[in-house]
Amino acid sequence: MFHVIIWGLDMRKISLCHLTVLDQAPPEALRIAAQCGYDFVDLRIKPVVPSDVDYPVYGDTAMRRELLAMIGATGVSIFDVELVKLNEKTTPDDYLPMMEAGARLGARRIKVGSGDAVFARAKDLFAELTVHAKQHDLVADFEFHPWGVVNNLNKAVQLAKASDGVGKVLVDALHLRRSGGHPSDLAGVDRNLFGYLHLCDAPLVAPASLDLIAHEARNDRNVPGAGELPLHALLDQFSADTPISLEVPMPGVSAKSRAKRAIDALRTLLAERNER
Repeated sequence: MFHVIIWGLDMRKISLCHLTVLDQAPPEALRIAAQCGYDFVDLRIKPVVPSDVDYPVYGDTAMRRELLAMIGATGVSIFDVELVKLNEKTTPDDYLPMMEAGARLGARRIKVGSGDAVFARAKDLFAELTVHAKQHDLVADFEFHPWGVVNNLNKAVQLAKASDGVGKVLVDALHLRRSGGHPSDLAGVDRNLFGYLHLCDAPLVAPASLDLIAHEARNDRNVPGAGELPLHALLDQFSADTPISLEVPMPGVSAKSRAKRAIDALRTLLAERNER
């Protein structure tokens, strides 16, 4: 299923990031994605923080059967599963069940982040992980954050290069800005090293500490076009068929309203680009 901006020329695949509706279990997240007109949904099937739920999608479970049935019924499929967190205790074997579950659910990609304090170790682990992911027909995308050892675009690109380009860099509009980056920083980087985009919006001025920056990223973002991030400049760095995952957690808004407001805002943004 494709979404076409019928009043312009922009056509691209759009996914609903689970963080946008993290208060919903995977089946309900997929149902909301279908109701709001998304092509895909991203699912967090491996807890990242203690408050996350470890959903029963490993093996022949009722939830996995429900998800597979919903995929068939709605046409909305799973874009990526998350999250592999690289640290001093990580071995790629730890994430084989997650890769197997993702592959069984038809996911295309697997998201990776780093809690490691040693850059060289994170780089080696990512390279090893990409080999395992490829064996499950998954592309591993590394998402850099302002916190952690891989905290900017340049370091994430080094990881992707160390994997011989098998692993990719996931650029998040908010993380790029909060790490001191700008869309122009992507201009000299091989486009083959990039996978897809996380879009949202936010004020230009960052919160006062890394803890507050992390809180903003996880809990309080704006829909595209409702803030000050240079989203047009970022989109200029990618082809018009680059997939976009909308990661827009918002306080005080129902899950379906979050998802609907995000995709409507993106469509408006894309239409504006076609009119330029």
